[in-house]
Parts: sequence; C-alpha cells; structure tokens
Amino acid sequence: HLLMGYDAGYYGYIYSKTYAADLFSQFEELSLEDRSVIDCDLGRKYREMILSPGATLDGATMRRNFLGRDASKDAFTRRDLTK
Repeated sequence: HLLMGYDAGYYGYIYSKTYAADLFSQFEELSLEDRSVIDCDLGRKYREMILSPGATLDGATMRRNFLGRDASKDAFTRRDLTK
C-alpha cells in the first residue's frame, strides 16, 4: 500500500484519531471525577469552540481553544495501547 499512495491517507487517518482522542480526553476526565461524560457545560464548550466556528477558524486554533493547550498524542497512545 505504501508504494501506491495509500501512506498519506493512512497517516491522515491516524492523525484524525489522535486529535479525536485528545478532544474526547476532556470528556473522559469527567469520569475520573465520578461525573458523566455527558456533561452540559463541556458539551456547550465543545459546541461553541469546535462546531460553531466551522471554517472560520483553522482546526488547530479551534482545538487549542477547546483544550486550552496544544495537541497531545498522550490520549491516543493510552487508548491504542490498552486495546
């Protein structure tokens, strides 16, 4: 596959999983506090900082605004290693 141009798509897929795990880690932290991952305040923050801006901001800016930090691969690594 790597010789047929599949490599770029695969790495893009892995990066998207990494970013998704990083975003979802904010919801997972709630369960560490014995709270539900279905949290109105965090859901509202996600809607306002990720969904609402749409294409008016680039993805890295939206992600940084939501997380309050730069992206990290830690959540993906933890999730991937536990499977």
